[in-house]
Amino acid sequence: MTALDAARQPVPPRLWLVTEGAQWLPGDPAGDGGHLAAATLWGFGRVLLTEYPRHRATLVDLAPGSDLAPLLDEWEAEAAGEYQIAHRPGRRYVRRLLAGDATLTWSGGYELRAPDSGDLSDLALVAAADRAPDADEVQVRVGSVVLTDDDARTALDTGRAEREEEEPPPVLGALATGTVLAAGDGSGFATGDEVLVRHAGTLRSTLTVPSASVVLAPHPEPHYGARHFGLDETGEALRTALLDPDTQVWVDLPGEAADEPSAGAQAGTDAPADIRPDRTYLVTGGLGGLGLVTARKLVALGARHLTLVSRSGKATEAATPLLAKLAEDAELAVVRADVSRPADVRRLVAEVAAGPYPVGGVVHAAGSYDKKLISELTWESIDAQLAAKAYGGWLLHEAAQASFPELEFFVTYSSIASVLGGAAQGHYAAASAGLDSLAEWRTRQGLPGLSVNWGAWARVGMSARLEEHLSREIERGGVHFFSPTRALDTLARLWGGTPRTQRVVGEFDWDRHAADSETGDQFYDRLVRPDRADDGLDRALLAALPKPERTALITQVVREKVAAVLRLTAGDELETTAEFGSLGLDPLSARHVTSGLEQAFRLPLPASLALDHPTVRQLAAFLDGQLCPVPAA
Repeated sequence: MTALDAARQPVPPRLWLVTEGAQWLPGDPAGDGGHLAAATLWGFGRVLLTEYPRHRATLVDLAPGSDLAPLLDEWEAEAAGEYQIAHRPGRRYVRRLLAGDATLTWSGGYELRAPDSGDLSDLALVAAADRAPDADEVQVRVGSVVLTDDDARTALDTGRAEREEEEPPPVLGALATGTVLAAGDGSGFATGDEVLVRHAGTLRSTLTVPSASVVLAPHPEPHYGARHFGLDETGEALRTALLDPDTQVWVDLPGEAADEPSAGAQAGTDAPADIRPDRTYLVTGGLGGLGLVTARKLVALGARHLTLVSRSGKATEAATPLLAKLAEDAELAVVRADVSRPADVRRLVAEVAAGPYPVGGVVHAAGSYDKKLISELTWESIDAQLAAKAYGGWLLHEAAQASFPELEFFVTYSSIASVLGGAAQGHYAAASAGLDSLAEWRTRQGLPGLSVNWGAWARVGMSARLEEHLSREIERGGVHFFSPTRALDTLARLWGGTPRTQRVVGEFDWDRHAADSETGDQFYDRLVRPDRADDGLDRALLAALPKPERTALITQVVREKVAAVLRLTAGDELETTAEFGSLGLDPLSARHVTSGLEQAFRLPLPASLALDHPTVRQLAAFLDGQLCPVPAA
C-alpha cells in the first residue's frame, strides 16, 4: 500500500481481494471450517477501504473450485459503490446492512420506583393504573423526565429493606415534560397541550396531578449540554446524575407506539435467555471491563456458578470490589488461562468438567487493545489480535463440541469494525470477522452460535482506554457511545428466543456515517436517506478563476475542513503556517481531513496528504497544483 500510494498515479488502481468460500450463501456446503481463515480478509478489507478510499478495495468471494471468470467480469464492469460481492454458479450477490430488530417495549401503564435493595441493577418497571383527572387536575402522557443526584441517592438507599418500611419505595423523578391526555373542567388546560410538570414521582407513563403543578411549554427549549438516556438505561442515568450533579440528566420515555407490545414481544421471540442456577457459565476475558459487566448481567438473570477466564488471572484494583459484589450472589471461579493456547484450553476444560454443574453457556469476550494504521502493521501485531479472538474462539469451539454437550449458547464478542471498517483497526477487524464466520459455521452444524458486532460501549472495554480525540472522531463518524445497561439488555434478548447468527448492536447515525465516506459504498443504501446533499465544488469553474482568487478559495476550504476536524470554534484563528502536528492533528484525524477535501474538490488524494503537507498553506498549494497542473517544459 505504501508503494501504491507513493506512486501518485492520476487514476489510482482498484484493489481486488479475492477469497474462495469465505462467505456462506444458500446452497453452500458446511465445510470443515477451513474457510474461517479466509473470512478474516473480509474484516481487513473493510478497513483497507476506509484508510485508502482512493484504491476502492473490493472483496470478491468465489465458489470453491470455480474458475476466475466471475472475477474478470467484475474487473471489466467496475461496478461503482459495490465493494462486497460474492459469486456462485449462475448468481451474483452483493452485501447490504439491514435495519435491525425492534426494541422490546413495555405494554400498558407503568412507573419506576426506587429498588428495595438500593442496587441499581434491581431497577424494574412495575404496572401502574392510569387515573382520570378530577375537575382541577390534568392527566399527562410523560415524554421525558429529569433525574437528579437526589433521585440517585434515593435509589441507592440500602437501608430501606432494613427499616422494613410498610410503604412501597418512592417513584423517581420530580420534573417532566409531556402532552395533556385529559383535563378537568376547571384546570385551564386542553387535550394536546405541551406542558412541563413539577411533581413528586414523575417517572411514569402517565401522570394525573393538580393543575397547579403544570405549566404550558409549547416549545420546550433544547436541553443544551444535557445527557439523554432511554428508559432501559435509567440505572446509567442515575449514576451520571450522582457523579455529575451539574449536568441535566433526562430519561426519554417511549412514545405512543410503545403502548402496544412489539411483534417480538407478542410472539415471545425476544424474551431474555433462560439462565439456570444449575449450570456453569464461562466468560473469557472475565476480569476485563466487558467480561465483568457480562458476568454481572448473567448473575442478574439467575446464574449462580461462573467461571471467569483471564490471561493474567489477577483482578485489577477497580475490578476487586465488583468481584466481591458478584460473590455475594454467585459462586465464582477465576481461572488463569490464555485461550489462544491449546494446552491452556485443555486445562480449562478439565477444571470446568471437574465441577458439579455442566456448562450452560460460553461468552468469548477476550481481546486486546491496539490501534495501528495498515501501513504500520507487522505480522506480530496482526497475530496478537488474531490470537485472543480468532484462535481463542476456534479452540473454545472445539472444546465446547467435545466437552459441553448441554451448551445452550455460544456467544462471541466481535466488533463493528469487521462490518463497517474503521481506521487503525485492520488487524482487530480481521480477528472479529473470524469470530463472525465461526458463529455462522456453528449454526450451520446445528450448534448454538451468535456473534455480536458491538458498537462503541461507554466507559468499559476499549472505549474506556480511548483518548478523548479518538472518542470525538468516533462520534463524529455517526457511531455513538451507548451504555453497558442497554448493551446487555439487548444481549439478553438475543440469547433467548429466535436463533440468530450475527447482529450489529449499538447506536448509529447512518446518514452521518455514510456521508463521511467518499466511496459511495452501497452497503448502506437500505439505511440512509437518498437525498444527501452534494457539497462538492465545480472543478472547471474553480480552475477558470484567476490564480489569486483560486488560491484564496482553496485556502478557505482547507482551513474550514481542518478546523472542523480539530473542533475549532468560530473565534479560533487557524494560521495558514501553523503545523498540523502542533495543533493536535494525528494520523486518524488527518484521514478525515483528506476525506473532506476529496469530497469538496472531487479529487482522489493520497492518504498521507495532511501529513505530507502539514500546514494550510502547503496543503492549499498542493491542491492548486493538482487542480491546475503546470505544463511540463
